Amino acid sequence: MQRGEIDALYVTDASAGTYDKGGQARAIAIAARERSAVLPDVPTLYDALKLSPANSLNVDCGHFWAANGSSAIPLLSRFPDRVASIHLKDRTGPNSGQQNLMWGTGETDIIAILRKIRDEKWNFPASAELEYMIPQGSNAVIEVARCRAYAGMALVT
Repeated sequence: MQRGEIDALYVTDASAGTYDKGGQARAIAIAARERSAVLPDVPTLYDALKLSPANSLNVDCGHFWAANGSSAIPLLSRFPDRVASIHLKDRTGPNSGQQNLMWGTGETDIIAILRKIRDEKWNFPASAELEYMIPQGSNAVIEVARCRAYAGMALVT
């Protein structure tokens, strides 16, 4: 952002249409199964993956949930060989304020995602994103350890 440049921006198609038409950004893909009525010439992620075997996904499971109110598991299941990495955070969905919350207190299906990765033996990294407000008396190291413990608990069973 220092030079006014952004590599990627994840926004609604209506917002993307505003940025695209205003020349502030160029929409390159829509995170949906079907093309957008707002940007009908912009391919979906599914279309983009077909363009080149080098194209891959970096799936932010928390943002996916916040934007769609649904799990990223169907997307991961459809393209496991095209996933470069995933980010995990606990969020609420579009009907619940899209808040970033401490792991285990939001709506993102972190446990189900981790178990699916384990059970399917998918070979892509998953990282914890610390985006919720750090509680008073805690710090980032403690909170990341808390996320790691939650992930470990999820994989015990």
